[in-house]
Amino acid sequence: MCAARAATSSSRGCAREVGEHLRRAIAAAGLKTEAGEPIDFTVSVGASQLRREEIGPDVDQVLEDLIVRANRHEMEMKARR
Repeated sequence: MCAARAATSSSRGCAREVGEHLRRAIAAAGLKTEAGEPIDFTVSVGASQLRREEIGPDVDQVLEDLIVRANRHEMEMKARR
């Protein structure tokens, strides 16, 4: 897997790689109900970045904005599929 790095196209590729790795691992988890029936599910992953200069006195708002951006990116990826 890749490490966090500066905001570049390669870091976006890294985020996609990590998200895809997580998606595949979760899809392959092979969970079953107590009765032994398979449980099929998937996961969607959204990613965003936070630059040091974006962190100000209102950390809660900064984190909320980060989550909103990640959710938006997730929805954009779903729309492309």
